[in-house]
Amino acid sequence: GAGDGLRREWLNQATDEIVHLARGLFVSKNSGRTSQPNAESELAAGADHLSYFSLLGRITGFALYHRENIPAQLTDAFIKAAFGFQIVPEDVVSVDPDFYRLKIAYLQDSTYATRDGMTLADLGMTFDAEHQFEEYSAKRKKLETVDLKPGGSEIEVTETNKAEYLQLFVEHRLVGAIKEQIQAFQQGLSVFFS
Repeated sequence: GAGDGLRREWLNQATDEIVHLARGLFVSKNSGRTSQPNAESELAAGADHLSYFSLLGRITGFALYHRENIPAQLTDAFIKAAFGFQIVPEDVVSVDPDFYRLKIAYLQDSTYATRDGMTLADLGMTFDAEHQFEEYSAKRKKLETVDLKPGGSEIEVTETNKAEYLQLFVEHRLVGAIKEQIQAFQQGLSVFFS
């Protein structure tokens, strides 16, 4: 066979196979509405996990070249990172709406002060973040604490630097944890767009 219909069918099947949550390359924290690369994709899908992200990048490039849609509901954060756009705190909504409400909006809107009667100092936050291996914690021995900037664990979050903390935290959470997956996707995409 040949033609547009066959190409669309192949794009749909190939994309669905890679993005399907059961494969472990992607996760969803919003009931499957959008998918984000799994930071633990190597543990879930094996040592060749990055080749799948590269292939997905090629498929995406091929689809864009032919002006076709692919049936993947990827998060805004992943798409922005893959195409080199700046990540902002609001991008967390597309990945994990509950986390956005409980952490990002809580800090941005100063809910700790208005609702809880606390200050940032009461929260005891510093410029570091724990990398949590939520999905596959049994295969990891410990949580890792990462400084969001040099000496971050020694720098207290204040009202003055809160916006900087949120930006660095979101970049770490949405991009830093899946940097290899993003780079592999970009490498595949670069076959069509450089």
